Amino acid sequence: MTRKENRLSVKHRQPFLKITAMLFLLTAIILTQVPVPTLQAATDDFQISGNSLIEYNGKDTNVTIPDNVQVIATEAFADNTGITQVTMPDSVTTIGKSAFSGCTSLETVVASANLSEINAYAFEKCAKLAQIDLPESVSFVDETAFADCLLIKDKIKTTPLITDESTSQLVSANDINASDSSSKPASEINATTTQVPAQPVKQAIDGMETTEDTSVIGKTKIVGGGALVLIDPHKTNVISDGVSGNSLASQRNENELSTDGTKLVKESYYRNAKLKNYVFPSGILEIEEFAFARSGLKKIAIPDTVTKIGYAAFYHCDDLSDITIPDTVTEIASEAFNKTAWMNQWLTLTPNSDFLVVGDNILIAYKGNAEQVILPDTVKQIASGTFKNHAEIIEMVFPDALVTIRNNAFDGCENLQSFSGGDNLSVIEKKAFENCPIEVTSATVKESSNNYIGNIGNYQVLKKMEKTDPIWNGLKIAGSGGLSLVGIGILLSTILKKNNTKKNLYRNK
Repeated sequence: MTRKENRLSVKHRQPFLKITAMLFLLTAIILTQVPVPTLQAATDDFQISGNSLIEYNGKDTNVTIPDNVQVIATEAFADNTGITQVTMPDSVTTIGKSAFSGCTSLETVVASANLSEINAYAFEKCAKLAQIDLPESVSFVDETAFADCLLIKDKIKTTPLITDESTSQLVSANDINASDSSSKPASEINATTTQVPAQPVKQAIDGMETTEDTSVIGKTKIVGGGALVLIDPHKTNVISDGVSGNSLASQRNENELSTDGTKLVKESYYRNAKLKNYVFPSGILEIEEFAFARSGLKKIAIPDTVTKIGYAAFYHCDDLSDITIPDTVTEIASEAFNKTAWMNQWLTLTPNSDFLVVGDNILIAYKGNAEQVILPDTVKQIASGTFKNHAEIIEMVFPDALVTIRNNAFDGCENLQSFSGGDNLSVIEKKAFENCPIEVTSATVKESSNNYIGNIGNYQVLKKMEKTDPIWNGLKIAGSGGLSLVGIGILLSTILKKNNTKKNLYRNK
């Protein structure tokens, strides 16, 4: 093709390029005017085990729980003061104990259409909660579920709530009396309460009538229009300061151990304010999540058979100031001792080390504020959440003893850029450096690579790469939810610049 033909070809292309640019601009403007739907939060924000949502780590104010979650577990959102709205998928059937306790900004809950159970203190202290529509599928609401929810206290009947042994249906004692306990039509019953016809075999107890049924010991039953909890004095489940009479074994929670007797199961003594001291049964290997959380414990000596302490096992034991952790413990999950008197004392005492190292040299907490952090020589493991949100940290110096870094150990350390030491580091869990400007990989990386920083033990450290192409940035800015002249400007300038470049190339031929 001759130069003349090239020039003619370019001349004929110019109107097409201009039309294309204008169409591109028009499309961008239209797209930016279309309301952007609220997207579900990234799944990385949700810690999910099986079908249970264990913990929410995100920062969104409007949270949509992922599909297929069936259980919102104990304290999954507890003390999250940022969320204002929660939307549940229809797969959710259970809201666990204290699941949203202390969510002081929560205003709206869009409940699952198949929700059936709301447990103790589920929405405690949600002072701004003004809207929650409970479906007819709800069959149990604990009387403390909406404690201190002042805006809805008159809208939801929860006190007192009685469970009938034979039907497992919810009963409100306020709705039952001798004349209409079985006559009120279902259409007139509140969605959170269900009438249960009384079929009593009665006897007198201190002048009151109650149902004689030895199978309901420890259950709540209707007594003269009120509520009565029957307690078997031979099977009390707390250990107080002054133990007398029955042996410790007979005073234990009957359901505290796993079937094989090696685990203290989750929530065994959750919110048991009367529990002050505790002696572990022999053979315990693991303390599961929330086992003693928010209990009245003052002192605990963990036996040397225990190797693992679960998530939030002793969380918010406000009076727990004396803790013994043996060096047989090789794993401690996040929040295990947070908000205990013991942890608070360490945080406030000075002078004191910035590092809390327990068990088999596990670093579970850090209270410093240095840009360069040099770990103690003995540290073998950095527990989950240890350095969470320490944005001031730029450099980490690891000891040769360090072997393991757990998930979320450095979550939110947004300025972390360099490392040294850690020659024997062999385990870095997948999300150890979540929300950091670096990532680690065990794959071979050329050291000349632009994003290569260095090595930690068996791993390479890389800078996270961002897309920098002008067109990408223009689209990102223009499509961020509203019309952006800056974004459109980037798009137009990029298109015109490329067009002019082509013209100059042709002119120079």
